[in-house]
Amino acid sequence: MNIPHANKAQILASCKSAAKTYSTVLGANAPGNFTSEIDSICQKVASGNITGAKAIARAVCTQIASAVSGPEKSAIQNACKSIG
Repeated sequence: MNIPHANKAQILASCKSAAKTYSTVLGANAPGNFTSEIDSICQKVASGNITGAKAIARAVCTQIASAVSGPEKSAIQNACKSIG
């Protein structure tokens, strides 16, 4: 996917803003590498590498699912399966 240069900065800013929100919500349940992995996802999306971004997103999602228990774990595992 070819993303116009003018849109890349906006995509990166939106992605990083969402990542900050997720980091806050997940708190201690976030994997230690969460911030760097999300940054990688944002960079891949901005460069048009959606397949690469989805692969990282699935891996992060699986890590988060492993860190929680109860009904949340099942819901997160189902969400992970829906990532492209």
